[in-house]
Amino acid sequence: MIDLAQLCVETAGRIAELNSKAIHESLDEQQAVALEASNECSPLGAWRLQTSFALAGTAKAAAYWRHLNEIALDAFTDAVGGAESRINSTFIALNRSLDEATDGVRASLLMEDVAPHAGRSCKRGTDHSPRFDTGLAGALAVGPTLSRGP
Repeated sequence: MIDLAQLCVETAGRIAELNSKAIHESLDEQQAVALEASNECSPLGAWRLQTSFALAGTAKAAAYWRHLNEIALDAFTDAVGGAESRINSTFIALNRSLDEATDGVRASLLMEDVAPHAGRSCKRGTDHSPRFDTGLAGALAVGPTLSRGP
């Protein structure tokens, strides 16, 4: 959260700097326009002067908004990158904690996969109850018999 607050303060500072620069430039330009307009004697010259400054003002306004959008986009990109980084580190820490917590459970589950008694295998009878035998001889003695045709 401190990173996000710092990012907001830095972005506000960049926007304030942009606004200050734009205001100073605008005031300087208005002063230059006023001086040139006072020197103009004909209405056609004044109209040409006004038109040229209007076009220049429109281009500068577009440049201002483009610059402002770049600042906002940079701040948004940094904020999303920081949030993604925090989420990823939290997910990794949670995953590591769950792995540590379930490590013993996983080992005990794997031990149950081994046959219950060493050397014996579990076979199901016709009543679906498990029967234990000792290898091939036991399997032949208790297992189903196959009858061969005549």
